[in-house]
Amino acid sequence: MSKTVASQFPEGLESQFHRVWWFVALDLIAFWVVCKKKIRKFFGLKAPKVNSMLYDGLSKYCRDVKDTATSWRALDIVYNMKPFAKPQNMSERLYNLYYGMENAQAVRNRRKIIAAEITDAIKRAGAAGHSKVRIMSVAAGSAQSVMEGIGSVPENVDKVLLLDIDPKAIEHAKNLAVESGIGAKFDGVAAHFKEYSNHAEPFRPHVVEVAGLLDYLPENVAVEFFRNIKKRLPRGGTLLTCNIAPNKEQYFLKHVINWGRMIYREESELRGILEQAGFSDIRIFPEPLQIHQIAVCTAE
Repeated sequence: MSKTVASQFPEGLESQFHRVWWFVALDLIAFWVVCKKKIRKFFGLKAPKVNSMLYDGLSKYCRDVKDTATSWRALDIVYNMKPFAKPQNMSERLYNLYYGMENAQAVRNRRKIIAAEITDAIKRAGAAGHSKVRIMSVAAGSAQSVMEGIGSVPENVDKVLLLDIDPKAIEHAKNLAVESGIGAKFDGVAAHFKEYSNHAEPFRPHVVEVAGLLDYLPENVAVEFFRNIKKRLPRGGTLLTCNIAPNKEQYFLKHVINWGRMIYREESELRGILEQAGFSDIRIFPEPLQIHQIAVCTAE
């Protein structure tokens, strides 16, 4: 039962679409950065410390995102640092401008939707007879979606196991869990996603969340990884994952923010990976800006 459906979205999602001039401006900035990088490479120079004065040059906050791009730290900034109500300088004004990028809005939407879907997955597992649900997050980062997802039903959750290759991400996530009053439920392991089976086998999760990792996995690696997840999901268990889709800002992301190496996929490509992994009950839908596809797979 593979299907593409519109979801009942949680409140507070962002959907500010930009006009053509915005994308033209971003592409012009990115074009200049590409030229600058190629010129420096031609002369045997290192990549520039500042890609563009209109991004990381004049804004400390944008520079922080660029310098930690592709990591949980960059996502933590985009998720949680609010725009300045009364910007006092160019650094703050530029941050406000790029805060409204469609990709920035979309990844915040992704976080909120995944959280809502985790809540639903916990309820589904309970309806399938699993009174105390165990959740596993792979490439967990700060695990903010997981914490928000169990926040309304903490009594239904037994344990949460976080896997991330960066021990600092695990430490940060566990501190957040303690601050949220659910620290006793959380445990974490600094491990590569390829070690999933070693940790899932004894833990036996009912819900597995993989948000962001698929953007970097080739198809064959993704299929094998999700196949391992499916093997260990009980009936009524859920896999939650997502993939970034082709969009008009991706050239800017890659060359100006240095957020490269991502594999952009259409909905049909995401569905194909999940079907090859053995899932049949698949629900796929985009967040409002159509940049991130969210997939909810239920084990039958």
